[in-house]
Amino acid sequence: MSTENVAGNEAPINIEINPTDSGAILLHGWLRAYAEYDELFLSEDKDYGENYRGDSVRLELYEATDGQWVYVQTVRGANIAGYRPRQCDVQIFRNRDVCQPHFRMGRRYAAALMKKAGLSHVQFIGHEKAAEEGDDE
Repeated sequence: MSTENVAGNEAPINIEINPTDSGAILLHGWLRAYAEYDELFLSEDKDYGENYRGDSVRLELYEATDGQWVYVQTVRGANIAGYRPRQCDVQIFRNRDVCQPHFRMGRRYAAALMKKAGLSHVQFIGHEKAAEEGDDE
């Protein structure tokens, strides 16, 4: 099921992106697609035993008005003390034709995210390129 914006094309907006290991990036453009999910994993603590911990993950694809594409992966962890460390990684591509982010997390959402943004998704297997299964393009 596809939804269309009945209000027409959106004007570009200013988006501030704060990568973990560098200064803030001010992007003028559009959020084209995102995926947001929680990833749970079993951990073992010597004092508390086995328990599930989780990370909140948000993957975003932006298109800048100058034609660049920006992939942002933000992970917020949680621990027993309630502290939520944040890690934000950014990849910048000069145009849509070369926009092939390396998905460190959320690989199961990669094809859907790229398709929603209007981009093709290529899987690298060894040294060969193979189109993502189920692509209509």
